[in-house]
Amino acid sequence: MTTRARRPPDRKAQIVAAAAGRFTASGYHTVAMGDIATDVGITAGALYKHFRNKQELLFRVIMDGLDAATEICRNAANVDDLLDACAAFSLDHRDLPVLWQREARALAPEQRREVRSRMRGAGARVAALVRAERPELSEEDAELLAWAALSVLASPSHHRVTLPAARFRRVLREMAAAVVRTRLPERDPRACGPALGLTRSSKREMLLTRATRLFAAHGFQAVTMEEIGAAAGMAGPSVYHHFASKKDLLVAILNRGTQVLELSMNQALARAMSTSHALDQLLLSYTDMAVETPDIILVLTTEFANLPEDRQRNAWRIQHQYIDEWARLLAPTAPAEARIRVHAALAICVDVLRTRHLRARPAIRAEVTALGRAVLGA
Repeated sequence: MTTRARRPPDRKAQIVAAAAGRFTASGYHTVAMGDIATDVGITAGALYKHFRNKQELLFRVIMDGLDAATEICRNAANVDDLLDACAAFSLDHRDLPVLWQREARALAPEQRREVRSRMRGAGARVAALVRAERPELSEEDAELLAWAALSVLASPSHHRVTLPAARFRRVLREMAAAVVRTRLPERDPRACGPALGLTRSSKREMLLTRATRLFAAHGFQAVTMEEIGAAAGMAGPSVYHHFASKKDLLVAILNRGTQVLELSMNQALARAMSTSHALDQLLLSYTDMAVETPDIILVLTTEFANLPEDRQRNAWRIQHQYIDEWARLLAPTAPAEARIRVHAALAICVDVLRTRHLRARPAIRAEVTALGRAVLGA
């Protein structure tokens, strides 16, 4: 008599873990359910007994991570307990924030609403702990500090710099604590009224603008050339008079973004009177770019992996050189820690300024700059 092999009790957890690894490494749209099944050692048919489709599996991966992070926030008695626990969690689950920030765009609308609700709940708990320690803060200011601290704690997800584990946790916790205890500026000398929002009339420029917006909102893989053309008011075939493919559009957007970063760096260094002044000028220039062109910054952060391989290597090289320039100014004798601090400062710019109601704060440029200074410790 033969006996049927029993299904391992943790099969679903194995599938979720394998999917998380695949989605992080390759991106949601390029992963097939068969790839995940192979990683787990089962057939695709067996996989579908647990999850109806890939989107449901992505939702489970993201929600499991958010549930774990939310539990930490709920159980923390004070800010110090929270930062200790979150720093350890972040380094033990270093890839999770990439999935929340990059791949959640592929979820169904009701799933995205659930993700946002869970994240808002965690943010509200952190803000309440911040306000308990600093009762002089308004609810709005405590919320800003909470989200900036969470950005710092999630920042290792966006780079592969390493330190000994205990030291890395200490640096991460210290940066988040510096954010929470930052004295926010009362006014922004650069604040001004709303711009008229005029754009160039060139059809090529219109395509670049619309494509950048769509890639930032939905991800490169989820957008078609026809959708880009329609957003620019152009018939499908005419789009190809300007760009041969969607990847050509992405290359043009990322080239422009990296060129702007490099030019602003050159200008900041040319104005600098000292090392600390140079760092301040760099931070101001990056903040300005994140305020004025948040879509380009987001595409620079999330879409490098969709470039052709040779372009991808070149783009990563330019980005590393950009970060290294900051790090040499900050702490030439401790380059790894300096790069971690730079990535955290830039993460605040990206995450805070992509959030519409935070970006609308009257003093947001000066506030983000102050938070970046606190993280850099310069």
